[in-house]
Amino acid sequence: MQEEGLLDVEKSPIKFGGRARVSKNTLNELGIDNGDQVVVSSESKDILVTIFSDDLLDDRVIRLREDDRKKLDVEEGQTVKIARHKKLLKGDFLDNLL
Repeated sequence: MQEEGLLDVEKSPIKFGGRARVSKNTLNELGIDNGDQVVVSSESKDILVTIFSDDLLDDRVIRLREDDRKKLDVEEGQTVKIARHKKLLKGDFLDNLL
């Protein structure tokens, strides 16, 4: 299971950001649960979105909304990196410090 992965951007027709969709297989490969927060990164910026599975998407594709594509400065067909969001005050991060 990978901690992060590279995905190809597909346009979502929805304008308002904050949510993205990937295939269930991609979620499983990355060890991410439906409804988790993830960090999506382009070459110049990072954003935090809630991720959901979509059975209509191909593997290794992320469907990003218009506002999120603008924030990341990416277009359809470009590649972004996705990684599970590690919370600072709960679980993962504190467990690694102790």
